[in-house]
Amino acid sequence: MNLSKPPISSQNILMADLVCERSLVDLINRDKYINVFNPSVYITDEMIYLTFRAFGFKKTQPFHSYLIKYNPVSNHKEEIDISEFCIAYNINICADPKLLSLDNDVWITFNTGYSTSFNSIYLLKVSGAISKPYECLLDGRKIVEKNWAFFKQDNLLQAIYSISPYRKIYLENLDEKTKTFNFKFAKDVNINLAGQTKQKKLSVGTQLLKVGQSYCLIAHEKIKIFNKIIYFGRFVSINGDKITIHPGRMFHSYKSLFGSWKKYNNKLISCSYFSGLAYQADDFIISYGINDTAFAIKRIASKQLWH
Repeated sequence: MNLSKPPISSQNILMADLVCERSLVDLINRDKYINVFNPSVYITDEMIYLTFRAFGFKKTQPFHSYLIKYNPVSNHKEEIDISEFCIAYNINICADPKLLSLDNDVWITFNTGYSTSFNSIYLLKVSGAISKPYECLLDGRKIVEKNWAFFKQDNLLQAIYSISPYRKIYLENLDEKTKTFNFKFAKDVNINLAGQTKQKKLSVGTQLLKVGQSYCLIAHEKIKIFNKIIYFGRFVSINGDKITIHPGRMFHSYKSLFGSWKKYNNKLISCSYFSGLAYQADDFIISYGINDTAFAIKRIASKQLWH
């Protein structure tokens, strides 16, 4: 599914009138932030939260992660260098920031990137006063972890650890002294996979979004060609023990599939990297990076994805 020309819905409510593709994109000052990519948008009744990656203050690598908190009614905007914030907690890399909601609070999850030893995954509350980062621990995990999709159900913090194979983890205990969440693998669940004759090799992309009684996310489908990779998006909905992979690969444009001449990952041919999913006035707001060098934010009528 090509996302380059989606319809824009006009809704007769204040936030929907104030929040459009253009206004969200314009929150990021492209004179200040260079090489912006992989944005994640989350919208509450009063606030817009936007994270993204870009060059650091030297206008070159290493990349930093940034957060914008914006009230469209008062026009108040707060900008935070999350990477600099995390250095105070001895976290030197803050990669892949993604926004989510837990207990009516807005959080960011991020990881510490590639490592030859174990990297780390964190949760950081960003609504109100920003919290100390909480490290997420799990025995039996892989050496390098990038994306867990967090959610709360029956007052229990859980996460989708992987989509194929489908595995969940749940919070076993919280150590407030060290600010760590200790997770445990859930028992394997028999999953009814709909929409495909065989299970696709998918990985977690965006965080989970609850719409009605279902959860949804945009997963990443990685196609290998001569040991190099193309990333596509696949819209996935989860209802109980039924996972539906909806038809159509999602990508920015046909031109973007050829990649960028500038490569920050030599294993990459091209990448539409879906990093944010929000829902407002019957529209999905999808935010994604393009080949690690650019980004887009689109409003998509829900019926285009959810069918």
